[in-house]
Amino acid sequence: MFIFVFNVARTLWKGEHAPDNPWGAGTLEWSVASPPPAYNFAALPVVSSREPLWSPPPPSSPTHVTGLSTQIREGLVTTVIDALPDVRYAYPEPEIWPFVAALLISAWLVWSIWSVAGFAWGMIPPAIAFIFWYWPNKEETLRELAREKPP
Repeated sequence: MFIFVFNVARTLWKGEHAPDNPWGAGTLEWSVASPPPAYNFAALPVVSSREPLWSPPPPSSPTHVTGLSTQIREGLVTTVIDALPDVRYAYPEPEIWPFVAALLISAWLVWSIWSVAGFAWGMIPPAIAFIFWYWPNKEETLRELAREKPP
């Protein structure tokens, strides 16, 4: 144990800082600074292979995703085989209900360890939290309807 504590103390005191990509990995999480900025990528990069840092896209292809909304958080969904743009997915706004549901599920699991009734009755509060989480609010519905284009 002494050797471990000595090694940790020596590393914190005189250790070298690791570079952003110390192993030369080929995936996107190693392409940003460490620690990563809050936004991660200023513009979504286009990925054309399994290891995008090792095999950059062809010169004629785009390097970043364009055309997404600046008003709401969106993601681009592509087709499986050809990776052609298919759908712009609107991410939901941040809210408290996922956290509440996680807490209630944790309480339900702990309660169900000691009681059969806890297994049955403990599912009700998380179910209510999930209903509130997934229930669309009026503003979100109107915003999505306004974004839709008629065929």
